[in-house]
Amino acid sequence: MGQGRSKETSPSRCRRSSHSDGSTEAPANRPNLQPGNASEHPISNRGAPGEPQYSVEAAVSLQRALLAAFAEESFQKLLKLAEAKHPNRGQRLHPDAQAFAVHLQGLLLHVYQTVLPKAPWCLSPGWEGFRQMNSRMASVAEHPKVLVVKEQILAMLGLPRHAILRAPAEEPLLTETPDGSGCSGASLAFEAALLRDSDGDAAHEFWEEDRSGRLVLVQPRHASAAANAPGSS
Repeated sequence: MGQGRSKETSPSRCRRSSHSDGSTEAPANRPNLQPGNASEHPISNRGAPGEPQYSVEAAVSLQRALLAAFAEESFQKLLKLAEAKHPNRGQRLHPDAQAFAVHLQGLLLHVYQTVLPKAPWCLSPGWEGFRQMNSRMASVAEHPKVLVVKEQILAMLGLPRHAILRAPAEEPLLTETPDGSGCSGASLAFEAALLRDSDGDAAHEFWEEDRSGRLVLVQPRHASAAANAPGSS
């Protein structure tokens, strides 16, 4: 007769509550919020009224998960491409500064959509989860251990150590276009003709990775102007 096998416990997962607001419940095996040593609980009961607060250990764990995502090769390649396209991003009044900020927000959004909804944090994906994270870290945001990881994240993003990451302002649902064009004055316009390389690919710019791993702007071999008319070959 075979020996019995103990039932394996499954890893904690995020569960959606049945509440109408669609808020996310904590994992089933998350400890109750009780007074005591903060290290014993993923979330402590101290902090802003009405908002559960992370312990130092939970905040550091979440920040390290974000740091690992920012350190991935795929993210770093996209970041270096954005930096190369905006060489004057460090000048506050230069157009590159705002353009790079918008580009960076797009890169950060993908990471926040991927990491924040995971257990044990179970936050909303994207910038809403970013706001929740900051709110729940309020009571430990200035703790030395938390600050160290924050500075590591800023360094990984190529930003000054005292920079502050902020969620973008919400875009308006409707934008007036008095000229009837359907486009706002802030819309991007590409006036230069498309270039076509020897493989038939068409683009305004072509970037290649050199031997050192840096992305550089190159002139495509056998480049020619691509016709802008629809259906052109």
